[in-house]
Amino acid sequence: VAAPGWHLLLCGPNRQSDQAELLGARADVIAVHHLDGPAYAQALHLLGVARQQQAVFLIRPDGHIGYRGNGMNIAALTSYLDRWLPTHTS
Repeated sequence: VAAPGWHLLLCGPNRQSDQAELLGARADVIAVHHLDGPAYAQALHLLGVARQQQAVFLIRPDGHIGYRGNGMNIAALTSYLDRWLPTHTS
């Protein structure tokens, strides 16, 4: 069971460079989970993610899916994060 907060589920083959680009200044408030391989087959099936397909889910602190995208559409997720979880720079 995960702690309350923002959780990013990266489904399918791992791409670390995308993770760094996605989170940026939000890395301290979003927990990242990689779901890939046989151990996650049932979870991926329940999420509707086919084998070797990539998808991203952002789970809100209230436990609901706030964002779902096929592939690793960095621009769309970044836009969502900018709206609902903006970074504050000094």
